[in-house]
Amino acid sequence: MRPYYDHKGIKIYHGDCRDILPHLGIVDLILTDPPFNANKKYGSGTNDLMSWPAYCEWLCPIITQMEQMCSGPVMIFASVNGMLELCRIKRPKHICVWDKPLSFAPRLGNSTFMPHWEPCLIYGNIYGNQRGESGRQTYHISDVWHNNPAERNGHPCPKPLPLLKRIIRDIPAILILDPFMGSGTTLVAAKQLNSRAIGIEIEERYCEIAAIRLSQEVLDFGDQLPPQLEQADLYADEEPLPISGEP
Repeated sequence: MRPYYDHKGIKIYHGDCRDILPHLGIVDLILTDPPFNANKKYGSGTNDLMSWPAYCEWLCPIITQMEQMCSGPVMIFASVNGMLELCRIKRPKHICVWDKPLSFAPRLGNSTFMPHWEPCLIYGNIYGNQRGESGRQTYHISDVWHNNPAERNGHPCPKPLPLLKRIIRDIPAILILDPFMGSGTTLVAAKQLNSRAIGIEIEERYCEIAAIRLSQEVLDFGDQLPPQLEQADLYADEEPLPISGEP
């Protein structure tokens, strides 16, 4: 299995994570942000408008697969609706909250309430071992995170780089995995903290964006889009591609 990108401990695989995960070994932390089933414009390889039962039927086996290959926490960002459905079918061991600034952008629908937070479901091993037993240190971190929204980087739903860096810094991990890598912010965070990381992404254009972000050896653009990717940012404004079936 040949990586799309492989440099200084950071690897990217282009493909469906369901096909690639069985070929990977044990990792220490999984930190990922799968499609929210909110009809976002990810690309032709992603159906982001399924029924909720179909969404859970697609994602829950992947969560189980991730639990089996991770020695530490499996941390999955979700929408509020997604959280409610996933908790009903596959109960997490804990839920963290990203407290993000309120968006005043026009929204679809007639809901009175505007989203001001985002859940992160925690599966896998949430108990850090005491130092000396297995070499890993006990971790005690807050389950409420306060960070500003991410800048656009060519992906419709990026997470803030400081948020992901905080999570990675707080949880001891030698090897980190993001099976829904998107534009690669998890990998950029890992690189800046001198951690090894693996990313998987089904859309090749996001693999390209991530590879270019990771190749910035001197200039640190943070959440900002590197100059080479100004054109790629137009992807976020394209009309949705036709959905031809569920993943």
